[in-house]
Amino acid sequence: MNVVQAENFSLITDEIKNYANITHCRYFSVDTNTFCIKGDGSVDNFCRSLQFIEESYCPKPALTILQLNGLKTITSSVLQKMFKALVEQQNSFWQEDEHYCAWFESSFNRFTFFDKKQHICLHWVENVNTIHKGLFSIPYIHVFSRWLSREKYVFIHSAGIGHQTGGILLPSKGGSGKTTTTLSCIGSGLKTIGDDFILLNYHTFEAFNLYSVAQFERNHAIIENRLKHCIAPYNSHTDEKYQVYMAEHLPDFLIKSFQVKAIVIPNFTGETNTMIQPADAGKILLGIAPSTMFALKTPMSYLSVLGNVSRQLPAYQINTGTKLSAISESLQQLLLTLP
Repeated sequence: MNVVQAENFSLITDEIKNYANITHCRYFSVDTNTFCIKGDGSVDNFCRSLQFIEESYCPKPALTILQLNGLKTITSSVLQKMFKALVEQQNSFWQEDEHYCAWFESSFNRFTFFDKKQHICLHWVENVNTIHKGLFSIPYIHVFSRWLSREKYVFIHSAGIGHQTGGILLPSKGGSGKTTTTLSCIGSGLKTIGDDFILLNYHTFEAFNLYSVAQFERNHAIIENRLKHCIAPYNSHTDEKYQVYMAEHLPDFLIKSFQVKAIVIPNFTGETNTMIQPADAGKILLGIAPSTMFALKTPMSYLSVLGNVSRQLPAYQINTGTKLSAISESLQQLLLTLP
């Protein structure tokens, strides 16, 4: 069902162009790809997790995102009526073809439109103050995945730990110990390129930092005590996880990229010690594909790319224990053994 009619697509692109001279604009770069996010005051809410890759200015950004908050910011009366109807009817939808992608999430009353040919995007929210805080951790992820996956890149639901000379990816579903493994490396000399989604060039196997936010369960007392001075304000009734904006509080823990030397699946055991053992490519693919493809709403062709990545890199499993220093020490030792 096409909720947004094709004739409205030109109205949406015109709406984006109406804001061509807007002054509130922020610029970013990942690898050689530049983009800008412009709009009203809500821009800053959605840019906080991107601060580590921010630039002072990019002359010709390859992607432009227009970020707007509230019906009054929409200049087209037709689009105003469309957005108002979507909010009133609570009609969630997802439409996508080779030219466009458009969707509405009724749970957050937000609408996104991405023109794949012109590389322009409109992201509208009814009220930025009612958006779930977790969405500020990985803003525009569906737009970025469709923009950057057009050539040599793939997004992976993964953390990344290492040095400028090389590192490892830590992909897995929530609750497996991915964030614990990452945050245990603070102060060890190891660095991170992110804790949630990593951008990977699957030709060169260089991985890039995009989002610099760590999220962890509120019942994780050990990590909470170590990072209590960094935790963002939260609502104890509605927020399931703590957030740490690492670019603000832990900038020395971040790097922009590294060469991937291996993929390591984390597995929390509850034991004291940590052990690393070889794993097969099938286990790596199971750790990467389901959560990545579900979150990004990718086509099945994505599975082939992820399968190739899983087969071409050395594979391990890290069985993490409760002694945090042992986790970082084990990863350091593994990196020393990898070519």
